[in-house]
Amino acid sequence: MYRFRSIQSLLGQYKELENQEIYFANVESLNDPLEGKREYFWSGDNIVWTNLYKQYINCLVHVLLISKINPDKELEDKDILIFTRKEDHSELFQTHINEIYTRILNNEYIDKYLQFLSQKTEETHQNELYIFLKILHYIALEEIINVQTKFGLHPQSNSKNISFLKQVLAIYLDEIVKTYILDPSLYYKYIGEFKDELDTAELEMHHHIRNINFINTEFTERYINVLKKLIYPECFVACFMDNCTNSSIWGYYGDSHKGVCLKFRTYTIDDGNHTIDLEKISGSSGSSTSYDYFPHTFEKMNYSSQIQKIDFFRNLGVLPSPISLKNWYTDSNGKTSELANYLQEDVIKTWREEYWSKFFTPYLNKTSDWKNEREYRLLIYSALNTFDNPQNRKLKYKFEDLEAIIFGMNTPKEDQIKIIDIIKNKCKENNRPSFDFYKANSSNGNVEIKKLNININ
Repeated sequence: MYRFRSIQSLLGQYKELENQEIYFANVESLNDPLEGKREYFWSGDNIVWTNLYKQYINCLVHVLLISKINPDKELEDKDILIFTRKEDHSELFQTHINEIYTRILNNEYIDKYLQFLSQKTEETHQNELYIFLKILHYIALEEIINVQTKFGLHPQSNSKNISFLKQVLAIYLDEIVKTYILDPSLYYKYIGEFKDELDTAELEMHHHIRNINFINTEFTERYINVLKKLIYPECFVACFMDNCTNSSIWGYYGDSHKGVCLKFRTYTIDDGNHTIDLEKISGSSGSSTSYDYFPHTFEKMNYSSQIQKIDFFRNLGVLPSPISLKNWYTDSNGKTSELANYLQEDVIKTWREEYWSKFFTPYLNKTSDWKNEREYRLLIYSALNTFDNPQNRKLKYKFEDLEAIIFGMNTPKEDQIKIIDIIKNKCKENNRPSFDFYKANSSNGNVEIKKLNININ
């Protein structure tokens, strides 16, 4: 397998060659906007819709409290605490949140529209969810501020126009529901137009205090994006090719032919796939951590425009089953949603097998525009979020598995010398008698790989 790298990655700040590291990137840094993309939809009964809104309220309360306790701290997505459990709350906070729930969920608008969403036969997609939560956001925000003021807290929020916005948006919500009842086809057109209007209004509502923008205008969209973390853990990728003779790939991934290409030895397993051993944590005890090498499989890319669809309420796989049952599938009276049936002992094993079989799919898909790359990927993930820190996504390979290095047509001589010197030292340290170097050359418009006679001893 071949991996194209820039000189900056190999020799500069990251020293990947000297450290024998393969860096795994997040999907946001990749080149196709469809990579890692899933299309989420929401469809369920009143229990799960009410619990989704309660989770929304809970997260909104937290960011308001953070802005009060530490007004100089800039709010971030990680402050939206979707994994917080009731058991983590203090008695005082639980009293606080219970009063907020009571006030908000007894609101006639809230009850009406949660019923609408639960009785709606079509799937609710992200733009629709955004609009409903955005409108209900101001109802929640007003009540939260009222309760927090009662408890002696004055959250950092521009509450001046909240009551007015709440009333205006409630009228829009009535129109949306009426449109759906009269003509569902017009409903979806109206949803799109109203989303554009909301986006424009948010620009006009921009406030000079950063956290007020976060709370008043940005929170809803950020919450929905963070909410997706309840479905699957984040996945990180390292990209490889099965060839190194494509000039456009050298130009794009090889830094305009100034970079290099690493050739790795792979191992074939029983199912015909290829693997490479990379170092990962194998255990820990107290303050000490042990490491070992584990095989990682090269996954072949697919090239299509198809986007994976995920039914949110039926795929809460990141949460432990007892937590999802309690926080998402059970109402305040102890009634359980039928959507929790997959958690039953006789079906959960089959469900989990299907659930994990779909996990890698979006990370192994690019549009057909990229099919000439013939790309393969290594994938890593952690349910414990241990790869959130980029430093933890640098996995070490064995030097014996670095089979060769190919210099680009324009790789600077001084960088070639630095690379050769590093390899010479590594060969000496590892008692390796030989190492192959190659140079990419142009031949009749094609890339030709020529072996270099370099003595490493």
